[in-house]
Amino acid sequence: VHDLTIGSFEAEVKRHSLVFVEFYAPWCGHCKKLTPEWDELAKLSKDVGIPIAKVDAIAEKQIAQSQGVESFPTFKLFAGDPKVAKKYQGQRTAQKMLAWLKVWQDAKLLHTLNPSLEQVKSWGSKKHFSLVGFLTGEPSKDNAMERMLGDASFMLNAQNPG
Repeated sequence: VHDLTIGSFEAEVKRHSLVFVEFYAPWCGHCKKLTPEWDELAKLSKDVGIPIAKVDAIAEKQIAQSQGVESFPTFKLFAGDPKVAKKYQGQRTAQKMLAWLKVWQDAKLLHTLNPSLEQVKSWGSKKHFSLVGFLTGEPSKDNAMERMLGDASFMLNAQNPG
């Protein structure tokens, strides 16, 4: 389990495509009770390559505030950017959290469609919420749009992507 501070948080989040972080308070009974599960998750997640970290939200108040942490523990999965996060609200067991992480790791958040209106309508009708972007053929613009759509899809999806 990586301990993150104001000096390491942003760099660590940006260094990995996914990082799962617990925001905790040292005095929090629920947080203390969770420690063995969080340590077990850190061991299990090594096989899937998702780092497990924690932030002492009392000592690192600036990080906690910037992340909207209001209760303890709070769990967030970051996707390569401190502004791109998904809150975990499932069961607090290492196995359940690992299963959730694997779903996100394997998620295909962007889909390439043929440029026909009918295909776009058909695809969109199967979703609760759809974002559509159009490629320009200019790699820098297309890459930026794909990143923005991927980030939005990650943050706006329900607990399970797809």
